[in-house]
Amino acid sequence: MLYGFGAIAFLGPALLAGGALVLGHPESDVWKHLWGAWWMGQELGAGRFPDWTELQNYPSGGRLYVIDPLNAILAALLAPLTGLVQAYNLVLTFQMLSAALAAWALARWLTRDARAALVAGAAYGFCPFLLTSGIASGIAETSNLAWLPLGILGLLMGLSGIRGPKPILLGGVGLALAAMGSWYFGMAALVFTIMLAAWTARHGSPPTPSAPPVAWRSPLLACLLGSVLVLPFAVLFLGTLEGEESLLARVEVTGRMEVSSLDFLHRRGDFKNDADLAGYLLPGKDRLSVAEDVDRRLKSVYCGWLVLALAALGLWKGRPWASFWALAGLGMGLLSTGPFLYVSPGQGLPGPWNPAWALAFYAVPGFRMVAIADRLSVVVQLCVALLAAAGLARLLPEGRRGTLVACLVAVLVLAEVAMVSPVPWPTPTSSATLPPQVEALAREPGGRGLIPLPLNRTNTTLQPGEYYYWQIHHGKPMPIALTTRFPQPMMDNRLVGTLYLCEDPNFGEPPPAEILRPGLVDLQKAGFGWFLVNTGLMHARTARKVETILTGLLGAPLRHPGGALLYRIPEAEED
Repeated sequence: MLYGFGAIAFLGPALLAGGALVLGHPESDVWKHLWGAWWMGQELGAGRFPDWTELQNYPSGGRLYVIDPLNAILAALLAPLTGLVQAYNLVLTFQMLSAALAAWALARWLTRDARAALVAGAAYGFCPFLLTSGIASGIAETSNLAWLPLGILGLLMGLSGIRGPKPILLGGVGLALAAMGSWYFGMAALVFTIMLAAWTARHGSPPTPSAPPVAWRSPLLACLLGSVLVLPFAVLFLGTLEGEESLLARVEVTGRMEVSSLDFLHRRGDFKNDADLAGYLLPGKDRLSVAEDVDRRLKSVYCGWLVLALAALGLWKGRPWASFWALAGLGMGLLSTGPFLYVSPGQGLPGPWNPAWALAFYAVPGFRMVAIADRLSVVVQLCVALLAAAGLARLLPEGRRGTLVACLVAVLVLAEVAMVSPVPWPTPTSSATLPPQVEALAREPGGRGLIPLPLNRTNTTLQPGEYYYWQIHHGKPMPIALTTRFPQPMMDNRLVGTLYLCEDPNFGEPPPAEILRPGLVDLQKAGFGWFLVNTGLMHARTARKVETILTGLLGAPLRHPGGALLYRIPEAEED
């Protein structure tokens, strides 16, 4: 009930809108995740495994792996009952509640106090990282926080000598689902498991208050089970990152494994991060990290002063076992800042020098592929939450009064996140209502390709992610690929290239339409049937230039409220 109250406080407006609103900033990644859930449902419903699509990168298509398979499958299963948008909202709500309950379960087992464990669930399940990255930014794979604490619980149970299949299944399945939910969380689980094994081997007992003699059989079997379960997904994922047919080839993740030193991060500049050590401590809405490239990304790793104070108490009273959770949190905190060890935004060491990062880079298998290090901060949130539960357990009085105090502390944690932390509150939402031009396009017969314009929003480099959501309803394939504006063959088309240049405010008057007709003929031969010009996302002068070109080639468009223009491209004449 407590966590349900928290979910309503943060997510209620979208849940109560009946599918009219979707969780996430309008310019965030949410639209692609809705598309992924829809596409996976379509493909699985047709008896096909979703690893190829012609809806993107048209007319070539390509191999594609849905980066968020767990949430996509859940949303696809719910969509026939609730609609896709509400299914997505419900799945994120489920992830939030599951993360809170999983952290509560781990803290309860660790402290043997279900009341004190309430604060761990509140701190972890409603942590600013989840509310910003997973929900507000629409990077929905980062909402899969529940599986990591469940996997850790299974490992600890096995290390403590608990026999039977439960520790093996809980540990193995939990670790596997963490990796399937987000491969960054799989990497976090791997690094944490190495830390846990090293501590346990050094001290001869796991980091729990009872400190029983160590038992290795169950945790080893759990790790083996997790590896077997995740291997097919890892092979499929890596296979879609390479080759000419890959829609994700430009990510170049696999290429990072070939480098031999940290210098590549400094030379190539392909490292992205939104975490710094001060971010864990400093409150204030102005501390929110906002990054813009293709989509708007909101990030925060804030832990909260109340949680940190309780964690300090747990460390002070719980030594020596609590020292492991503090050291693990510190180590993952250093890793989350990346190779440059940022203390605050823009303030850090001048080059790639971070001893924790260097150790992981050279010693941990696969760590060289990590390029968005702030996602490793989830382990920091979990460690601090567990220590806070241990600290609160020392303060609670017996009986009903202690239960009320524990509930009050958990509510105060939620209030601090909402009111004091960098998290935007109320949680950003986006309208899921379709514009008239999309409804009109859905009525257009045939399945020829659609070229939506503009490629970038006015006064920014952000791409209109709504195009993916609109495609769910109109069903027309697009030339847009997931990580590029348009594939190079499209940009080489004289007509498309000129229309793109018109988006530059400094571009002069375009050439006469007839000069661009060969480009139109090539589009006809390739199977394109429409231009959709969304003038509301354009500069007025850009819209004027685009309209002049296309009207000169195709005649008057169909005009829709809001200024959107729909041009029909005649089918190519047979030779």
